[in-house]
Amino acid sequence: MSIIRESLKQEIKQLPFTLGKLLGAMMAVIGIPAVIWITTRRPSSSWQEVVPYALQGISGILIFHVSSILARHRLKIHVSSGQTQAEKNSVAAVVWTIFAGLVVMAFLLIYLFWYLG
Repeated sequence: MSIIRESLKQEIKQLPFTLGKLLGAMMAVIGIPAVIWITTRRPSSSWQEVVPYALQGISGILIFHVSSILARHRLKIHVSSGQTQAEKNSVAAVVWTIFAGLVVMAFLLIYLFWYLG
């Protein structure tokens, strides 16, 4: 029973960083395609329309990255993992691949809406 409690405690300690990564990914997936949407739909759009979305996308990427670093740091402090560096790199690659996949899907959706609309 104590193993389950310890595992639950560790997951709860990681939760703020996981939510931070989710928030950052959502901000980036909404902000960056919005910039593309605005600039391709209305070529005469002013920079005042584009800048808030660009800042949202960039800050989303930064929040995702910082949350990822902080989560890894918290994990190193509280968990003595038996993972090798290659396994850790593999996990990080999976996370960044999911993030990139979400961004690509957003681009494709915007393109489809632009093409069909």
